[in-house]
Amino acid sequence: MTITALSARKVTGAVIIGILFATVLGWTFGGTEFKGIVAMPPSLAPVFLQLDIAGALQLSMVTPILSMLIVDIFDTAGTLVGVATRANLLGDDGSCHGYDGRFSRIPAQPWSAHWRAHHQQRVILKVQRV
Repeated sequence: MTITALSARKVTGAVIIGILFATVLGWTFGGTEFKGIVAMPPSLAPVFLQLDIAGALQLSMVTPILSMLIVDIFDTAGTLVGVATRANLLGDDGSCHGYDGRFSRIPAQPWSAHWRAHHQQRVILKVQRV
């Protein structure tokens, strides 16, 4: 709430100020314990290699898994639309400018033979033109 109030007032460093404020409140009222600037992390022994795969595959887990999947899909789609809108890539009708129908414009990985052959050929052509 502090971060939101400071951000609304356009305070520079609102997030850091809010984190420090919440930390001091926690120390003051006993919500957290100060263990020094640098401390060892807690032990992994209680949870290390304790994943219950069989339990995760039970029918009762279908609802939480699908819920998280749907939330993730909508979050990704919302981010994609937000970034495309901010970059002025969406038209008035919602279509994406310059979209040629391919799913992705990510080039092939540099270690693939196709990528190397294509880029070596381009470099050779540039050198011959000079």
